[in-house]
Amino acid sequence: MIKYFITLLLSFVGNYVFAQTDVPDTLLVRTDNDYLSVTRYYVVGRTKEMIVYSTAEKQDTTFCDSLSEETEEAYIKELDLIKFRQLPISKIDADKVFSYFKIGESIESVTKRLGNKKVHVTPRGYEVPFYNSSRKKKEIFEFTFMDGKLSSMSRASTNTLPTNDVWLAFNIVPFKKQMKDLEILINKLRKMK
Repeated sequence: MIKYFITLLLSFVGNYVFAQTDVPDTLLVRTDNDYLSVTRYYVVGRTKEMIVYSTAEKQDTTFCDSLSEETEEAYIKELDLIKFRQLPISKIDADKVFSYFKIGESIESVTKRLGNKKVHVTPRGYEVPFYNSSRKKKEIFEFTFMDGKLSSMSRASTNTLPTNDVWLAFNIVPFKKQMKDLEILINKLRKMK
């Protein structure tokens, strides 16, 4: 009974969203990776699930007449995200920029979606101001492109680390602590002499 109700609700939500947005017939909603394989879950025609298993040796595809709970939840989130990304750029606050744009989006798509916003073109991409309503000021976001696709986004005005690379930043923080510990140790050794 619960599954029937959820399916009915999803159908209603899907019809409502489809009536207002441009959603593809086949939509990738989630991906599971492990060392040996990649499993992609698609929703086809709003009600059917397609699962594609990929390994180095082969690819298998399974079709299901209904959606699993996890796929249904991911589908609803994806529909909400599609609807959100269709909002005009004037409604996008600085805290929502990372959800509004998508890594891998073409430079033409990003430029079109920026609309009439002021854009500073740099050798790496664009710098664009977005208003942060909680801080009551504009913040600069940098969009970097590689091979015509959006490759990274960063909020340059609030980054306090010496890099915009998140992975490097996580490595720098423990390294900084180790350097501080070494400095304390060296000072203790100097005092012992």
